[in-house]
Amino acid sequence: MKNSIFKLFENGGTYNSLLCIWTGVNEISPTSNMISVFPDPADDYIVVKGIPEGKSKIQIIGVTGELLVESYHHLADPEAEINIPLESRITSGLYFLRIIQSDGKFTNLKFIKL
Repeated sequence: MKNSIFKLFENGGTYNSLLCIWTGVNEISPTSNMISVFPDPADDYIVVKGIPEGKSKIQIIGVTGELLVESYHHLADPEAEINIPLESRITSGLYFLRIIQSDGKFTNLKFIKL
């Protein structure tokens, strides 16, 4: 995909220009890689597996957008499993797990806390 397009067009004897710039986020769809979270539903902990090699940040976010847990990891093996204890302030409900890689790409997953 091109980053920008510059178009010059005539409008009644005058020339107008249009510059288009595509922007977006570097979200990785869960189907494009094999990052998984289990068990789901969870009780005391969750396990995250399949995070690509390198530095990454893992966040647990409530449905209201509140950041509840944040941890940093440097993985040498994408098959490594990361155990994340679910703190007492994480009550029963739906939560989002965000994995942010060092290049800015991120993956959002959901899990349920019993």
